[in-house]
Amino acid sequence: MKSELFNSAFAMAQKQAQRLVGNRTRLALLLGQLGAKFARVERKGELAGHVKEKLLVFWRLLRAITFRNYRGLSWKAVVGVLAALIYFVNPADFIPDFVPLSGLLDDFSILIWTYNSFQSELEKFLDWERAQEVL
Repeated sequence: MKSELFNSAFAMAQKQAQRLVGNRTRLALLLGQLGAKFARVERKGELAGHVKEKLLVFWRLLRAITFRNYRGLSWKAVVGVLAALIYFVNPADFIPDFVPLSGLLDDFSILIWTYNSFQSELEKFLDWERAQEVL
C-alpha cells in the first residue's frame, strides 16, 4: 500500500515534468519554488551536506535548462530531474513535509536516487559548467 502511494505521487510528478519541458515560464516558477524550499529547509538545519550539494547541482541545472544555456541532457534525464524537483517542492507528497523527522526523508531519497540514476549526465553538466567558468 505504501509503495503504491509513493509510486503514485512520483508518477504524478513525472507527468507534470513532461508537461513542463520547454515551458520557460513554468520552469522559472519551479526554479523560484525550489529556491524558496531550499532556503526554508536549510534555515531549519534539515539539509544534510551531501543532499545540499546534489540539490545545488539540480538548481544550477534547472537554471541552465530554463534559460536554454545547456542542452546536453537526454529527455529522460530532464524529465527525471524535473520530476524529482517537483516532488521535492510539493509539501503534500508521500510523507508530508510537516511530519517531524521523516517529512523530508522521502524528498531526500528521491533527490539522491535521481542524482545517482543520471550521474554520468550530471557529470557532463558539471564539466560544461567548469568550462564556462574558464571562458
